[in-house]
Amino acid sequence: MKITGTNHYIRVLFDDNHEIVITGELVIGGFYADKNSIKLWEQPYSNEIINEDKKQQIIRNIENYTKNTEMKIIFE
Repeated sequence: MKITGTNHYIRVLFDDNHEIVITGELVIGGFYADKNSIKLWEQPYSNEIINEDKKQQIIRNIENYTKNTEMKIIFE
């Protein structure tokens, strides 16, 4: 997994090459991510549906990946 971003979004690249952009806001020590912005994968997987179970899995994977880092990602 690779996470990059700006003050207003993060871009998450998973090991299977699926990529998603999640909006939010950068704050000191972390990023508040809008879980409602998890809707579509980036191309070429944009036709794959992200249902509620998949969304929760994405959130868990990101939280687990960042739990021991200085940059926490908090989903709201």
